[in-house]
Amino acid sequence: MSVRLAQRRIFPSAVFRESCWDIMLLCFASQLEGHPLCIKQIRNHLDESHTALLRRVDELEQAGMVRRDRDESDGRRTMVQLTPAGVAAMTRFFELHAEIAAR
Repeated sequence: MSVRLAQRRIFPSAVFRESCWDIMLLCFASQLEGHPLCIKQIRNHLDESHTALLRRVDELEQAGMVRRDRDESDGRRTMVQLTPAGVAAMTRFFELHAEIAAR
């Protein structure tokens, strides 16, 4: 339960709706690996329609957690990555999670 309380203190409420948390995790992992994900790559990991996925990304974007950019090498693709606020929130969450687990 302590982890849930930490989540509520760190993230905007939109992050834990529907598959938003899954999107945050995917984006965080991909940024740790050094590359953003495109919408199609995210969709391949989730069991959501394209429309539902775009809604979730809209919610996260409005919450300031992710941003979308056109792929410079292929203008048809939209890339999604965490904002600095999104990275900070994810980093803080995992730090708190580790602290709680260590108790």
